Order: sequence, then structure tokens, then C-alpha cells
Amino acid sequence: MLSAAAPPVHAAAVAVRAGPCYKSDMATLSSPLPEVERLALAIPPLGLPGRFLCPRAPQAVVVLAYSGMRAPIDARLETLAQRWAASGIATLVFDPFTADENDDRANRYDVSRMAERVMMAARFVREIPIVADQPLMLFGFGTAAAACLQAAVSLGGRVAAIGSCAGLPALARDALPQVKAPTLCFVSTTDEAVLDFNRAAVARLAGEKELRQMRGPTTLIDDAAALSQLAAESAAWFLRAAGSA
Repeated sequence: MLSAAAPPVHAAAVAVRAGPCYKSDMATLSSPLPEVERLALAIPPLGLPGRFLCPRAPQAVVVLAYSGMRAPIDARLETLAQRWAASGIATLVFDPFTADENDDRANRYDVSRMAERVMMAARFVREIPIVADQPLMLFGFGTAAAACLQAAVSLGGRVAAIGSCAGLPALARDALPQVKAPTLCFVSTTDEAVLDFNRAAVARLAGEKELRQMRGPTTLIDDAAALSQLAAESAAWFLRAAGSA
């Protein structure tokens, strides 16, 4: 279980820059960290901005993808990552699109393109020494949920578990029957349309799967109680998949 309050996050003075030059900075993460370390970084080769939150002794690492969310929600995603860190889970939070790309709403439904970038982020996180050998999880919000499912098929056994929140996993289409990693989908009880999308998608998944309905607004993370429940239940799902629960 998670503590009621997220642990403090220590700002890290790490330059944000793209490309292979960042690898030398990542080497510093092979040594013990403070309680929770927060790094601002750029994911090569496109330089997509991301934030990496890591506890002292991570037991798993999550690539958390979202797209086109407004700033307050973006901040709540980091709060979610802080709660995961309290359970021993590191998280790379990132938007699969650049600011310019997000101006075109059509990009947010380009699942194949997003999936490619989720795989970029997954490869990138494997270059961070402290989590290089930890079980890899994927978590997507909105249309990024479908991208995580599609990416998991390409990554195969390298993905230990998948999660989604307020997602549209049905957009993964033909990839759904090929998803074997345990998958947990969270949906608000107030959003019947998204609930139907999730029911249809979960029914087609090949591996272990579960659909959980929660009370709260559509995004769930806009409500403090829903966010706490989401953090606790998803952490338990990931740690069980990692064999650390």
C-alpha cells in the first residue's frame, strides 16, 4: 500500500538535451539515489521531453505515455509517478508528440506513430543503469493506451504488464488479440462511452486482463481520492507482475 502523502521529490540539475550525448549523464543513475530523484530529460532521437522519477531501490520501471493533456493534468501525472515511487516503482513520464505536433489533434489518434514513440521511450529507459534490468511496464492515458498495447506486441516478452486510465484501447485494433502481458484498465463509472470502448478491447486481449470501474471524473486523476486509488491499485498490479508484491 502507498503512504497517504507522496514523498518529497528532489530536483536534479540535469540538462535537457537530445541525442546520444545524454548517455554520459545517465551513468550517474547507477549509484544510490536520494529518497526520490526527479530528472528532466530528452528522449532520443527526437528529443521528446520527459521526466524520470526514481526511488532509491526501484523494483520496476513504468513508461507512462499521455498526449495533449492540459497542464494541470500533466502535473497530476507526475503526482501519480511520485505515488508509484513510494511503492518502489520508477517512472518515465512523457508525451509521444512535440508541442507543434500536439497542435494537430489528428496526431492524437495516430496510434501507430504513438506506439513507435512508446518503443523509443522503452528502449531509452533501458539505457538508464539503475532500471536497466528491472521489469518494464507500460501505462497509457487516453489514446496513448492503445499505443501502449500496440507497442507491447512489438516489444513482446520485454513488457511485464500494462495499465491504462480513461483510455481508448480499442484503437489498438488488430494488435489486441496479440497482447499477452497482464493488462489492467481503469475507467470512470460516469463515462459510458469510454467504458464501452474498454469492454470491447478487454474482451479481445489474449493475456490476463481486468477492467476496473472507479468513481470519479472521466480522467480519474482530477479527483484526489480517485488518484490515490488509481495509484495504489496500479502499483499493486505492477509489483505483482514484477514478482515483488
